[in-house]
Amino acid sequence: MPFWKKRRKEKAESTAKPSSPSSSSLPAPPHPISETDYVQAKKRKAEAEFWIKLYQRALLDVTCSRGKESEIPSDIAPIISSKLLGFIERWKKELDRHQAIIDAYEAKRRYEEAVRKLSQYVQVDLEPPTPQKATVSAPARKPPRARKKPSDQLDHIAHRLEQLYELLEQIEEEVEGAEES
Repeated sequence: MPFWKKRRKEKAESTAKPSSPSSSSLPAPPHPISETDYVQAKKRKAEAEFWIKLYQRALLDVTCSRGKESEIPSDIAPIISSKLLGFIERWKKELDRHQAIIDAYEAKRRYEEAVRKLSQYVQVDLEPPTPQKATVSAPARKPPRARKKPSDQLDHIAHRLEQLYELLEQIEEEVEGAEES
């Protein structure tokens, strides 16, 4: 059997092994964002909002002064307007990026709060279970790690939070059922 088929077969067997069960079926915590990242993102978001407002005012001045006699020549005004629009778009992208960091940190805090509430009823592992390593004859090369987009992170966090809230609702229903009987 050629070596690549052997490697594929070993890989398929290693991934088919069941992983160790954890103490609860909690989703993994969202991507960690530190508090300093959160504070910096809030500052930079405020800075981006400032620059967007400033450039929008400048754009309004340029567009309103086209018909009148002004210090800006009429042939240069469209160039200035396009440059200002470019600056505004850049700052809006920066604003969106920092807003995504802020949202991710706040989602992390909500997740931790939900875990604390849930831990009253069930023993909860805050760390996700570590996957078992497969034994392969030749060392496998790791693919380059792709950076997640903020929107992907938010989708991931939202999905995990939904799972966590569903689990919390199930547990609360079980507790209420146990209290009634």
